[in-house]
Amino acid sequence: MDPEMRALDGIRVLDLSRFISGPHCTMLLADMGAEVIKVESPKGELTRRFPPRIGDDSMFYMVLNRNKKGITLDCWSDAGKETLRELIAKSDVLVENFRPGVMAAMGFSYDEVRAINPSIVMVSVSGFGQDGPWAKRGCFDAIAQAASGMMSVTGWPEGPPTVAGTFVADYLTAIYAAFGTVVALRHRERTGMGQWLDAALLDASVSTLITYLPTYLMTGVVTGRAGNDDRFIKPATAYAAADGHVYISVATEAHVQRAWCLVGAEPPVVPPGPEGRAACAVELARLIAAFAAERPSADVVAAFEALGIPVAKVATIDEVAVNPQVVHRGLMEYVDHPVAGQVPLPATPFKLSSTPGTIRSAPPTLGQHNDEVYETLLGYGRERIEAMRGEGVI
Repeated sequence: MDPEMRALDGIRVLDLSRFISGPHCTMLLADMGAEVIKVESPKGELTRRFPPRIGDDSMFYMVLNRNKKGITLDCWSDAGKETLRELIAKSDVLVENFRPGVMAAMGFSYDEVRAINPSIVMVSVSGFGQDGPWAKRGCFDAIAQAASGMMSVTGWPEGPPTVAGTFVADYLTAIYAAFGTVVALRHRERTGMGQWLDAALLDASVSTLITYLPTYLMTGVVTGRAGNDDRFIKPATAYAAADGHVYISVATEAHVQRAWCLVGAEPPVVPPGPEGRAACAVELARLIAAFAAERPSADVVAAFEALGIPVAKVATIDEVAVNPQVVHRGLMEYVDHPVAGQVPLPATPFKLSSTPGTIRSAPPTLGQHNDEVYETLLGYGRERIEAMRGEGVI
């Protein structure tokens, strides 16, 4: 296969989204070869000003917008709406993450977009979905974690509910939206018809409660917080070593026997199966904790690894950066940015043998591709482009 061929070559995505979930969705599509045209207001997307910053550029914006062409357009002005209609007519996918109703107020509801381009896939990312009693509520990642129940099962039993340490609801919604987009494109390939994809942070977050909701609906049992303990494997938790923490999962009967021997104790005689495991798990966890506390984390990891027991140091971010497996997998790539210089960006986190995701270009500066897109794609002359620029349309 041609090494330059990418899975989504020939697909044009019009990206009206901002913040995290929408741009992450379109970034995934861009990594796979789609031509993504990111549309910003002439003032620029708000995340361009978010910390952390490298010079005048935000890492948030740079991480989420590589491989995209950047244009500016005032989509609320009459001239901007006219141009947006032309862009929609020439696109395969439209992605937006305004609150429900905003696109319709702008004059670009799904029915209006479909009238312009019947084969387009329109992707709407929102907090609570396009319909229902909560549809128009404001939402960010932590709000979705709270409303979905995800936050209620995160943290220590005796402590308050805890937000996850990263924007898990945003990122998961983006992944679902990208997956739904390629599914819709496959359907269009067979039928010629586009469709509307409705992806919500609430829905994505609730989907993480794989067994918790079914369990409640079947038994009435409400799952609570378990701290660092695995809910099913006993004992499995984070242990304090002399220089950090180590997570150890004593997952099987064989692991139990080896762990007892490692910590210098005689395994108790217990009935086989989960009940027997549970009966000795507390004492085994106490002995593992004492074993770990006396040793550097590297020694603890080596000791359990030698016995085939799953173990890892709880790595800090600086340790992740030099983790040999992370480096080997190429999980960070450097790209030349016209302002910030060489910038490290997370690589596509899955591997395809024939059409892998690639980082081919740096995140665009504000309006970087205005001339290219308006002149080459829409056929605007220089005079019209300059007039739009002078009137603040772009």
